[in-house]
Amino acid sequence: DEPYLTIENMKAMVRDIKKRNPNLGLMVVDYLQIVPPAEGKKFRTREEEVSGIASDLKKLAKKFEIPVIALSQINEEYQKRTTNKPKLSDLRESRAIGHHSDIVAFIHRESYLNSMTSNPEKAEFIIEKFRGGALGTILMRYEQPITNFSDWHQHIKF
Repeated sequence: DEPYLTIENMKAMVRDIKKRNPNLGLMVVDYLQIVPPAEGKKFRTREEEVSGIASDLKKLAKKFEIPVIALSQINEEYQKRTTNKPKLSDLRESRAIGHHSDIVAFIHRESYLNSMTSNPEKAEFIIEKFRGGALGTILMRYEQPITNFSDWHQHIKF
């Protein structure tokens, strides 16, 4: 839980952790757009910079054989569409994030955008890209007081 780590810092940290615990199972980056570019790398645009960071995270995952979950901001334009669910093209500052990713998923809560929704606890886990897997939407129940997601179908009363 270190703020503003460069990719090189992350590699060193993962290397150290793997020495102590070879069973390291996951790395989470919160969030992609605040990771500084590697020293000495120059980019013409912010989109190229974010694409480079996404590519470097993919290389880190392969090198250390661990999954990397990189959270990303999305553009707010999705809120203006008729179907206000996010999609790949909404990834902020770089559509190349989707190119480098094996899986891209979004959490969508209608109640976040519309407080008058009929199901304020309903959330959707939208799998927009899954290299080698199926796309789709998984319904979940969102419990706001404790920020918990659970299976939607477990809570349906018949």
